[in-house]
Amino acid sequence: TGTGSSYFWYPGNSLSSSFGSTVFANPSATQVYTVVAALNSCTAQALVTVSAIPIPTVVAMASESIVCSGGSTSITASGANSFQWLPVNTLNTSVGSAVIATPNSSTTYTIKGFNGVCTGTGSILIKTVERPNMKIDGSSAEVCKGGTVSLVASGAQFYIWEPATALGSPSFSSQVVANPSVSTNYTVYGTNSSGLSSCNQQLSYSIIVVPEIIPSVSSNTSLCYGQKTTLYASGGNTYSWSPARGLNATQMSAVVASPTVTTEYTVQVSRNSRCGVETRVLVIVNPVPEVDAGRDTTFNLDEVAQISARGTGTLTWIYGDGIACPGCPETQVFPERSGCYRIEAVNAEGCKASDEVCLEITSDYAVYIPNSFTPNGDGLNDSFLVFGRGISATSLQIFNRWGELIFSSQDPLQGWDGSYKGSHCEPGNYTYVFKYTGLNRKKHTKAGSIYLAR
Repeated sequence: TGTGSSYFWYPGNSLSSSFGSTVFANPSATQVYTVVAALNSCTAQALVTVSAIPIPTVVAMASESIVCSGGSTSITASGANSFQWLPVNTLNTSVGSAVIATPNSSTTYTIKGFNGVCTGTGSILIKTVERPNMKIDGSSAEVCKGGTVSLVASGAQFYIWEPATALGSPSFSSQVVANPSVSTNYTVYGTNSSGLSSCNQQLSYSIIVVPEIIPSVSSNTSLCYGQKTTLYASGGNTYSWSPARGLNATQMSAVVASPTVTTEYTVQVSRNSRCGVETRVLVIVNPVPEVDAGRDTTFNLDEVAQISARGTGTLTWIYGDGIACPGCPETQVFPERSGCYRIEAVNAEGCKASDEVCLEITSDYAVYIPNSFTPNGDGLNDSFLVFGRGISATSLQIFNRWGELIFSSQDPLQGWDGSYKGSHCEPGNYTYVFKYTGLNRKKHTKAGSIYLAR
């Protein structure tokens, strides 16, 4: 400003204009400007110095310009005295010359640099490669020896499987078919790639190879109808028997079989219900013989007791008192008390059946003593004789009116003929004493009067 009527500025290459009282200077370096003022025919000049402070040139360098999503890289800025970073949500700090960036996707970071007066701006692009997010789907975690398992990996661009042995397809495919001979842990390495950078992930899948099952089962067996037998199987840890009829269980290694007809049982031997192998066992059911011991009967002790059985096979009396012929279906027995007799039938297959008959043994007996007799020699009622049934150990005594013993006999067939010492006794009453043992083995005595008539 001044009192001139016109003004001229130089050098004018960094000025907005060379004329005017007010101009704008934009020097690239410190510059001295001269202004000449004119008024009428007079001139005057003045100098002004404009200092130019350079704008900071902000430069950023990253330890890795391409990272996996969620990965980190160090970024360092230079070219200014202080710095401010944007965006801040994936940086560990927003100020300073060094930061750590953890971008989830490709991100351009802006850096403002300050030198105290002027501000410069820089930027840097950090690219991201999507990290693999893999999973493995397997058709089974167990396989029978010689079997296969299909393995499918997903969530990456490229795959490599290890170990490559026992794989039925290329080991770099997303889907492979494993045929391991022993339990194996397969690892798949997944890669996502962008240019020269890649991100990796690995997963494992274990396949258990079930050992070869060699089943074992009980030998074929035979039994009689109504009997039971235990069947055993081995070679695994799970079992399934069929058919179920005649079995007490179907899911155990040992089962009790009681079939009513000849049956072939199948047992599937497996390990954890896998890789089952079948084997069979035959249970032959033989018929049992028929036997009938007869009807229960009552006999008196003094009667002949006979038992008679019928049936098939070999018949043998195996229980009872006083059996005359145990091997005879029909035999005499000599029981002393009531009881039962059992007969057993055995057929050609060794099957047995039995039945029993029970006998009730009575001890009934009877004694008949006449009250008179006529020893006159006419052959009728000539002797005094006691009659009895079922008695033994008899004794007969005759006494006269004065109590004198005139006759005595222990022979049940010998009676008193009415004489004493070879002479006929007088008609009249005489006393008798009869002693005997009954079928119940008890001793008895009977006494009374007998009339002798001529």
